Amino acid sequence: MKIVMASAEAVPFVKVGGLADVVGALLKHLALYDHDVSLFIPFYSPVRSLNIAVEKISRIDGLSVNMGLETIPFELYKFENPEIKSSTVFFIDCPAYFNRDGIYSHPNNIPFEDEGELWMFFQLAVIKAIEALDIYPDVIHVHDFHTALIPALIRTNYRLSPHFSYAKCVLTLHNLLFQGVYDSSVLFKGGVSESAFFALSPFEFYGKTNFIKTGLEFSDVINTVSPKYAKELLDYPEYSYGLYDVLQAVSYKFRGILNGADYSYWNPETDTLIYKNYSQTTLELKADNQNELLKRIGMEKDDTTMICGMIARMTEQKGFRLLLDCWEELKKRKLKFVFLANGDRDLQSKWEELAKNDFQILYLNTTFNEELAHKIQAGVDLFLMPSTFEPCGLSQIYSLKYGTPPLAHRTGGLADTIIDSSGLQTGFLFESFNCQSFLRTLDRAYSIFLQKEEWREIQKNGMNMDFSWEKAARNYLNMYQSLMRF
Repeated sequence: MKIVMASAEAVPFVKVGGLADVVGALLKHLALYDHDVSLFIPFYSPVRSLNIAVEKISRIDGLSVNMGLETIPFELYKFENPEIKSSTVFFIDCPAYFNRDGIYSHPNNIPFEDEGELWMFFQLAVIKAIEALDIYPDVIHVHDFHTALIPALIRTNYRLSPHFSYAKCVLTLHNLLFQGVYDSSVLFKGGVSESAFFALSPFEFYGKTNFIKTGLEFSDVINTVSPKYAKELLDYPEYSYGLYDVLQAVSYKFRGILNGADYSYWNPETDTLIYKNYSQTTLELKADNQNELLKRIGMEKDDTTMICGMIARMTEQKGFRLLLDCWEELKKRKLKFVFLANGDRDLQSKWEELAKNDFQILYLNTTFNEELAHKIQAGVDLFLMPSTFEPCGLSQIYSLKYGTPPLAHRTGGLADTIIDSSGLQTGFLFESFNCQSFLRTLDRAYSIFLQKEEWREIQKNGMNMDFSWEKAARNYLNMYQSLMRF
């Protein structure tokens, strides 16, 4: 099969969140099955500074996108991994949109003023690039709102292009909270006819445009990144953020495929970013990682103190508001906290103030630091993921492999990946999203933490779990192949 993917980010080139991990890993593992896979991402300024062998595609000249009355030129670069022959990464190079200090926003977390126009341009540029490269995709796989409009564009404005005659479209929802809602002028500037924009049309959303809504209606298959999240979107209106009726109408297209973990990168036995490698049989070496981590951040503990870690965007969705509400109670317990997080300005300022006042028990780092993320996974006792909802989550999958039992809200992919039962336990799940439920589960985890043999058993159970990308990629291929029958 010829598979084309489009995304706003992908490791190892650019990463803001879990979307990058998923797209980068999926690209690599699909290609291992000898399918021809292409990925299109923007050529951001940080990507230029990477030491990777990108090549300008000079044989294709004059590429451009019409945005209203303006013609915006762009160039194509490509990267080919010599170890994975059947995958190619194409970079859309347009300095006017992608040569900026931030990826999704200014450094102060204020969104770009032309955000909608930026993503409209990128999607049109991907379509133009596919035609210029003479690619005839069997499957076009788009990820989140940044690329969700592509299925609609190839079935309206580009419906006569032979390059898309047989293409089936897959839309993956990594997080429905972000939908790409903009003024309708963004559509018209990108060439969508005003006649296609009317009440209840696929392009209209309460007088505006919503890239995800349009993508839902034009895609052949919609998949979420965990089976439970797919069910939650269809069962609970509060999870859909205004799209519940649309989701019901397209429910027959829904699939749920659990994300995988890249164990070549996230594995305590081989991880070059942690202080000391360890495995199930040398689990006692995990303590060395904790000692070095605490030394680095200037924190001390005794044998009855549990170190809790958290690596996440600092948003209400990830549970930082809940932890704020619980903080006075948390301070009464034999706990210390190591957080790597940034995001919401209001939340971040509150947590920064707490880190100053309660520095003996709280360490907060608000800069993105991949090395520290690995050291936290290997060095803390308990990993916190108290998300209000979680489409899949990857950090808890990593923490299981690192022998760091996760404590999470029973929702979405967290419920799909963490087992909290008397028969087999890999972590801890709380039911109701409130302080009482969270603290009760935290106290239960702490009581088991003091029982070292029982705790060690939970650690080993988690390390035994297999959430490899080999399995996830096969599920995606099965989904693509099912589309080929129609």
